[in-house]
Amino acid sequence: MSAVDSPLFSVIIPVYNRVVELARAIDSVFAQSLQDFEVLVVDDGSDDERAAAIASQVHGYGQPRLRLIRYSPNRNGAYARNRGIEAACGRYLCFLDSDDEWLAGKLASVSHMIKAQPGARLCYHQYRNQGGGQGAVALPVRGIAAGQSVAEYSFCQNRGGGIQSSCLTVEAGLAKATLFNEALRGHQDWDFVLRLGAQVSQILFIAEPLTIRHVGEGHGDMVSRSLDYPFSLQFIRDYERYFSWRAQAAYGAYVLTARRLMHGPSATFTRYQLLAWIFYPRHCWQQYRKIRHLHRRCRQLIARCRAQGLMRVGLVGWNDYCRFFLGHYRQQLQVVALIDQCRRGTVDGLPAVRPVAAISPAEWQQLEALVTMTDHHHESMRRDLAPYAQGRPLLAF
Repeated sequence: MSAVDSPLFSVIIPVYNRVVELARAIDSVFAQSLQDFEVLVVDDGSDDERAAAIASQVHGYGQPRLRLIRYSPNRNGAYARNRGIEAACGRYLCFLDSDDEWLAGKLASVSHMIKAQPGARLCYHQYRNQGGGQGAVALPVRGIAAGQSVAEYSFCQNRGGGIQSSCLTVEAGLAKATLFNEALRGHQDWDFVLRLGAQVSQILFIAEPLTIRHVGEGHGDMVSRSLDYPFSLQFIRDYERYFSWRAQAAYGAYVLTARRLMHGPSATFTRYQLLAWIFYPRHCWQQYRKIRHLHRRCRQLIARCRAQGLMRVGLVGWNDYCRFFLGHYRQQLQVVALIDQCRRGTVDGLPAVRPVAAISPAEWQQLEALVTMTDHHHESMRRDLAPYAQGRPLLAF
């Protein structure tokens, strides 16, 4: 495609084992009021059945502007986005996660901003979270200030939020020269934006929530939620050159403190936590109080199970409570099954997280009780489990 014929935007959508959500994402792109774009769907090694469904879905649009890139085996989101970046023909590249969607005016608003700021290379806008009990507040509340680093904006001002990939537009040459770090299994957005921000003098901000992020619905891996403390600690060590002292303290407070406490008693206390206590003592103290309360709840659950002679249990709900219990107390009870209707995950030495319908008869024979790892959804979980539990006790965490 010649430079004259190149679209203004290339939209890159990485996908792994999502079909229904992908259709919603693609539909939101083709619903744009500005139609000067191409779309690249990058299938990150989906299983055969869902890969076939994704291919059928993409080809069903009958759109020459819609291309499918597929490879096997599964790599990660960074690898997928890089294959899209390399194949893109647009003058600017936009990214859209396969479970997110855009409002119809997104590309028109970005185009207007770019034309109003000649030489613009990096632009982002607000988003709204939908689902998972999230409110409808437009985030981030304020844009990055002139002279403010991406690290200070992301961690001091937005506590780890800020510039989301589904809100990001990058000049093609800059994106192709930077690329995502394929060695990372998480924090890929942070990596990309930190390195982009270090190369530009201005980052443009559109104060409109033009992306809807669907949180907590059918995520295939929930990568960012499941990243452990050692990984997040290594990330800040590797990227420390992009962080001021205050940004290091904020990362320690809002990323490392909770992960360290969740990880287990052997997690190392580093200077990043020390900085967090110096700059953000109230937040750190609140985290410690929450974790102390979680320890108490875990010990109470173990005592109840032992008092009733229930030692082989299934944990229902793949969330922070479940991961905390497994990180600190998995030796106290025999965990036979990990159950969640939407999320997936793995823990060394335990069965994979699956829907209740996927629990085998042999596992049901071992189960003596089910524990709902939740504060507010015990009754709804109980109703979902009732057809399968066959009278087994359902305990609330």
